[in-house]
Amino acid sequence: MTQGQFSFFDNLKMLFSMSSEYSSIVSSVFAPVSSPIDEMAQVFSRGVTITTIMVCFVGFLVLLIQRRLRDADKAILLTGVFYTAAGVAVSSLGSRAIPLIFIPISLGSLCLLRSRFRPFVKSIFLVLLILFAFVPLHGTFGASQIMFQTKGDYQTENFFLSHYDLTHPSLILAHYRVITYLQVFTNQSSLANFEVTFIIHFFQGSKNMTA
Repeated sequence: MTQGQFSFFDNLKMLFSMSSEYSSIVSSVFAPVSSPIDEMAQVFSRGVTITTIMVCFVGFLVLLIQRRLRDADKAILLTGVFYTAAGVAVSSLGSRAIPLIFIPISLGSLCLLRSRFRPFVKSIFLVLLILFAFVPLHGTFGASQIMFQTKGDYQTENFFLSHYDLTHPSLILAHYRVITYLQVFTNQSSLANFEVTFIIHFFQGSKNMTA
């Protein structure tokens, strides 16, 4: 509804004046981890992504050299390259074209599976499949949204919010996602201001207070 106030040419002008999505993609890839316990997820996530791309690209090069690509695969690839290049000027295109390019490139993995390297490729993909969970884990770790919450967690956390006096300074030791929920809830209701620390800092502070 917010776009209704603009004319067709206003929307067209905004479409071409917005910055490319590539800069935000690069910054998110090289951004530091959101918390210390996210470091392991980041390492495995990057490893899985890079290894998958390398395996598929090697097989794709074999397909190109042997001229085994179908006309439809070539058309999809060229279309993806075109839209990726157009994404430099039109922000709404770039990132959406990357999966399109990867469709014919992913055929490289099938090529390697049908070659004499099949036992090695199967072993690699088995390891990648096991570690793949770290990719969405790292991608959503720093998000403020609660992606999953059991009924018991929901009742417990809301019981805490209803019966605990949040107007006095205090220290709460809880799981990272619990603190995320409490922080979002209290910020929306202006009950309190949470400063999130991590378990290693908590224990260091405890040792200092004990000493």
